[in-house]
Amino acid sequence: MDPQGELLRLDDQDRSKWDAQLIGEGLQHVVDAARGDELTEYHLQAGIAAIHCTAADAKATDWPRILRHYDALYALKPSPIIALNRAVAVAQVHGQQAGLNELATMPQRERLAQNHLLPAVEGEFYWRLKDHRAAAESFRRALRLSQVGPEQAFLARRLESAEDLSGPR
Repeated sequence: MDPQGELLRLDDQDRSKWDAQLIGEGLQHVVDAARGDELTEYHLQAGIAAIHCTAADAKATDWPRILRHYDALYALKPSPIIALNRAVAVAQVHGQQAGLNELATMPQRERLAQNHLLPAVEGEFYWRLKDHRAAAESFRRALRLSQVGPEQAFLARRLESAEDLSGPR
């Protein structure tokens, strides 16, 4: 959230404002938890968070490594939300169309039919492909499904931007 209470995407966050001391403590906990032979979903989730936290900025994020973590996480605990997050990593590594392909073939996709995250992610992929008409439709679906004020405001802004660029319906 920004100072006005607006939702901020990870790409838009100023990482210099992140609490370096807390991140350092968290990273130490990840190191401590990694000792031993057991690999759990929590180790992998913490690893993904650590990769994000150690990148100087969004562009420096090690997305291939995050994708490997999501591959392992999905193998350990397959779920539609993990598959959705994995699709984001696929898009970052292999391009937005690859991300859309992952969404289209995602196992248990129907379990996210009433969740705003699936069309929101889909809209973001279309946006980045400059298919603003498809992005607007996805953002519109996401907005209908969203129930949290800051998420609704964010999606409404994304929808408005996509509609502005896609022309008349």
